[in-house]
Amino acid sequence: MKIILKNGLRISALTLSVIAAGSYGNELVANGLYNETESYQTTRVAGDSCEITDQQQHMLDLINQARTEARTCGDEFYQAAVPLTWSCQLGSSAIAHTNDMTTHNFFGHTGSDGLRAGDRILASEYDWSHYGENIAAGFIFAEQAVDGFIEDAGHCKNIMNPDNTHFGSSMAFGTDLEYQSYWTQLFSAPM
Repeated sequence: MKIILKNGLRISALTLSVIAAGSYGNELVANGLYNETESYQTTRVAGDSCEITDQQQHMLDLINQARTEARTCGDEFYQAAVPLTWSCQLGSSAIAHTNDMTTHNFFGHTGSDGLRAGDRILASEYDWSHYGENIAAGFIFAEQAVDGFIEDAGHCKNIMNPDNTHFGSSMAFGTDLEYQSYWTQLFSAPM
């Protein structure tokens, strides 16, 4: 399903489960600005060997804040959910897909190599029981992307799914692209 909103923002969501598979192809199309002076500090993730950028931590904080409130996503009601924890593997998968979209100037769940989110997550050595992927293009600020995700049923369901325990995200700006920013969020729980 595609949705074009007045504000011209583009978003797409994908949710898959080992037991039941479904996808939400909700799209909103966006204009963006390029900010090449933006830089991010990194922090080592406790108990893990990766670092998380300030931007990634901010996105995790925004998602966890959204999960603190009960809400209706489309026609489905969700209670407030426990906070997600950062996953280095999901973060790595999100970075790979965001970089692929910016490098090859496309917007979609299937990568330029034909791989989908579940394949990319498995390649990062994360053995998932289910996963959800939200992607967006054109948003400048994380708050804008999260607001857009919350307003759309498929994206909102990925955010609020109480079975999710881990999160990874990425964003990138580029020039001479259809959209000057690309965002990827991954939600999952291990087997």
